[in-house]
Amino acid sequence: MNDAGVLSKVILIGSWCLPLYKEYYSGENAMSALRTRDIDFLVSQKTKFEEKVNLPKMLEDMGFIEEYKYPEGLVKLIHPELIMEFLVHKKGRGSSKPFPLPFLSMNAQRLRFLDLLEENTIEVIFNGIKIIVPHPVNFGLHKLIISNRRKNEEKSIKDLQAGLSVLNLCVENKEEEKIQEVFKHILQKQQKGIIELLAHEKAYKILDVINR
Repeated sequence: MNDAGVLSKVILIGSWCLPLYKEYYSGENAMSALRTRDIDFLVSQKTKFEEKVNLPKMLEDMGFIEEYKYPEGLVKLIHPELIMEFLVHKKGRGSSKPFPLPFLSMNAQRLRFLDLLEENTIEVIFNGIKIIVPHPVNFGLHKLIISNRRKNEEKSIKDLQAGLSVLNLCVENKEEEKIQEVFKHILQKQQKGIIELLAHEKAYKILDVINR
């Protein structure tokens, strides 16, 4: 994907970001501790690909196969060790139909609140490969927002733990001003939900930064 110019156009999101943030701040390689199969990439609807890449075909030799979800027609790439999916931010009322990514011979699932992840990114070098990820502050606050909205308790707890872990890492690395800046620009309803969640979890270090 890197050689084909795909990685420079997409944003890695989800659990795979966690070890990259640890490497970003400390230089410590924590990737070996990761055990999740899901690997998600966020694509901005404004992104332009210079050349068309048949991603399913390109990854076929590595054991990836296309899985279609009916009737939506959503495409995932399934491997015994990985499930790769592409996502785009769902605006307004939006559409439930997959968003076409013709230059990747794929499509993407539309989800809400992903704008927070694409509006502020960083680059992390892993094994000589440049990977784009959301800024840790944006990632952490996004996880708290969606944790409040999850109907699945297990997923809600997982999002909460990830969000708190990353935001604590940000505080430890003197990112207080960035936390305040990003927090001020999210919706007041979301701000209130985050403050209530932090208070409930007794996450006083993060709460103190936000309330300054």
